Amino acid sequence: MKEIIIIKTIGIILGFPIKYFHSFMCFWCSIEFKPNHPIIHQSNHPSSSGMTMDIILNNRRLKNCFALAAAVLFCVLSVSAQDANGKYYRSRQIGDKAFSDGYYSLAVKFYTQYKNEAADDQAALKDSYCCLFSAHVGNRDAKNARTEFQEFSAKFADEIAAGKEFAQRADYWNANILVLEGELDLAIDAYNRILKTAPDISDIYAESLSGLAAVWVIKLNWDEAEKTYLKLEAVGKGTRWADYARKQRILVAIYKGDIEKARSMLNAGDSKNVTDVLLTVFLLVKEGKLAEADEMYKKIRSQAQGPDSLWFLASFNLANAYLDKKNLQSALVYQKDAEFFAESEIDKEKMLLQMINSQALSGNNEGAIGTCQRFLKNYPNSSSSGRIMLQLARMLMALKKYQEAVNIYKEMLNSPKIDNAMKLSAAREAGQVFIAEKLYNEAREKFNYIVENAQDRARKFEARIQLADILCLEKKYSEGAAAFEKIAGEDPMSREPALLKQVNAVFEMKDYQKAFVLLGSYMKEFDRGASYQSAYFLYGMTLLKLRKFDDAAGVFADFAKRFPENTDAPRAWFEMGNIGFDSGNYKMAEENYSKILETYPKDEIAPNALYKRLYAHFLSGGEEAAGKDLELLRKNYSDSLFTVKGLFWQADFLRDGGKFDKAEAVLQELAAKYAAKPSVASEAIYESAYICSKAGKNDKAVKYLDELSEKFPNESIVSEGFMLRGDILSEANEFEKAIPFYTKAAERRPGSNLETACWGRLGDCYFSIAWKTPDNSNIMTATDYFRKIIARTNISLNFRDQAVYKLAKCDETIGDKGSALARYREIIYGYQADKDKGEIRDPVWLIKAAQAAARLYLEKETPEAAEAAVSIYRKLVALNMEPKDDFTKMIREIREKFKLKE
Repeated sequence: MKEIIIIKTIGIILGFPIKYFHSFMCFWCSIEFKPNHPIIHQSNHPSSSGMTMDIILNNRRLKNCFALAAAVLFCVLSVSAQDANGKYYRSRQIGDKAFSDGYYSLAVKFYTQYKNEAADDQAALKDSYCCLFSAHVGNRDAKNARTEFQEFSAKFADEIAAGKEFAQRADYWNANILVLEGELDLAIDAYNRILKTAPDISDIYAESLSGLAAVWVIKLNWDEAEKTYLKLEAVGKGTRWADYARKQRILVAIYKGDIEKARSMLNAGDSKNVTDVLLTVFLLVKEGKLAEADEMYKKIRSQAQGPDSLWFLASFNLANAYLDKKNLQSALVYQKDAEFFAESEIDKEKMLLQMINSQALSGNNEGAIGTCQRFLKNYPNSSSSGRIMLQLARMLMALKKYQEAVNIYKEMLNSPKIDNAMKLSAAREAGQVFIAEKLYNEAREKFNYIVENAQDRARKFEARIQLADILCLEKKYSEGAAAFEKIAGEDPMSREPALLKQVNAVFEMKDYQKAFVLLGSYMKEFDRGASYQSAYFLYGMTLLKLRKFDDAAGVFADFAKRFPENTDAPRAWFEMGNIGFDSGNYKMAEENYSKILETYPKDEIAPNALYKRLYAHFLSGGEEAAGKDLELLRKNYSDSLFTVKGLFWQADFLRDGGKFDKAEAVLQELAAKYAAKPSVASEAIYESAYICSKAGKNDKAVKYLDELSEKFPNESIVSEGFMLRGDILSEANEFEKAIPFYTKAAERRPGSNLETACWGRLGDCYFSIAWKTPDNSNIMTATDYFRKIIARTNISLNFRDQAVYKLAKCDETIGDKGSALARYREIIYGYQADKDKGEIRDPVWLIKAAQAAARLYLEKETPEAAEAAVSIYRKLVALNMEPKDDFTKMIREIREKFKLKE
């Protein structure tokens, strides 16, 4: 038998119908891929889905046949890419180069050009068809392969009918295409026809035996495959066919599970031969001896030079073995090797898909994103490109790279290559990105796109529900409720969720009575399932808002008992606890909070429940029980902010009890434990300073305040620190030193209550040092601060009265007693007017203003002024101000002194 450049068997076959997908690797280049290759984030692990049968019978030593024509009509090719008459076709040469690199689509393009150029050259024309057959098979394109073959059969029908060898070659290509089409029984018949008529020393006989053996492999008929390869080995004795058949028999034995036979055949070979070593690696992987296989592979890895089918086989199977063990990092190493060794563009593409899976599943989103981008650059026309774009956008979203994700979605929507279903998915996800970013108009545009372009009713109404959701997110609850109601009336499948969303919108509108009615109707219509449970819980919340506390507690109790697995069950117990807490029934509160801790200790609401139980114990006089709850918080929920609140409560409790040192110790523990949380640590340091100031340890308080400013200069509570430092200095009568700290505090928090308080303190400071400026500049500065406070519209009446009173004192200081009296009376009349409206407040500034006004009147030493002073004291008595007896006594003494009539 001549050793010639030929193509063996089926060429590269991928994409068989699913029923023919199996996991056999033919020696020279075979591929195990999973059917419906999983895209990122699907639930099936790449190693767990059923394997497909992808075969490449591409003898490495016969690779020039792929480079020159891939399949030859008469089995003999000249490496010059010329026809029998020596004519040169450049298009064929380019096609051969593309085919050699696995770019079959490109090869088809140039082989088609070659066919057109060879229209008048019969020998070259025949050759061009064979080139096209091979390229289409390599590209897994059964349809176009069959079309070309039919055209070929019609064009050369006479020659096929007249020439036995020509007919055999045509039969051979027909058999290859039948395999690609999944018509395996017909392919077997075609190969057998050749074998019955071809001499057993011919190339077409060997090729057909090889093809037949491959079909038995696809059918998992290992015995027939072994028998056929054994026959090929015998007829090919002394040629490369024999060596090829031996290697295929080894693979058949491995897949058949006859490990001893495979090992025996390998032991009879050359242990230093790279081919045999790689087959041994494959055998070790199948035996589960992954460590040995890994070590053997790495020892010879440096000998690999480029794309090679057997290296691909070994690296691919090692990758899959590591995937089975969920060792994604090691799998990724071998997947990268498999991509490098893959001889076809399609196989490289599939390896990139597996690499994306491994990177994404291992949490390496950045790496997966890079591989996705490489995939889209290398394979823009891939059937998987739409899914990869979708997954790329999802990963970008996960990394909060929203604009990049949106750009991908937009590209998908504008691409003519992306099918409508994928575009609708892109629009939906883009809309959700925009919702997350609160870009509601952009989100609305995407969901409207779905409504306009979706073919199925369910998807349209899902988008309409999203549009109504957007209205609610925009706080347009009335419009949202109307939209949900309309959807419920138009689509029976959407009715249940739409009506529930309508109720939620009405609830958010605070129309609790309407929500109550709607929920009643809803629960009658939908009386079971998750939606019913959600509605029933909302029913309890609605009763709570309607202040029907007993009814609400009853619903929550029933809900918690009937639906203990519902995620709202802990919340139901919590709301019952709150009802007891708010009504002063601390025993009820403690019992319901305890139920959460006993039944749902890991629920996110549990720390809150324990914290509130702590307070319930404390408020009911159970200080010891409250202390135990605090210890439970520290032990079981040490990282919870409710534990932080509990520790601050403990510090306040100790401080209020005069145990300043212990309170300070708790706060220092907080500051140390939560040093990485500036908001907590800074507050703990501030509270330490405050406690020290209350304990008279001002020097230590200042040290804490210095630490606060140095460590947490950007925290809001530093402003309180500046204010406290000003207070410490003011108490020491160091008003001028206090002023800068009050000023800093006010400047840091413009528009806040703290700013207003600091203005008051600044006014006090300047008032206290008024004597230092004979030109009254300090008193005028104080006046300005008090006026600024009065100009505020959002301050409390008490705070306003205080500012007016101090402004009156400033008036007195500069000698404007008339203005002072007017301001004191403003306070008195304001208090009376507010009391008439039912607004009661601390009367301290009323009494101060009344006494100051009476004093100014009495200083005039006239009966008329004395009468005015008496009228002021009478107002205090009428308002039941204390000490009433003292005020009555003052009235009597003034009347006696100025001899006033009753």
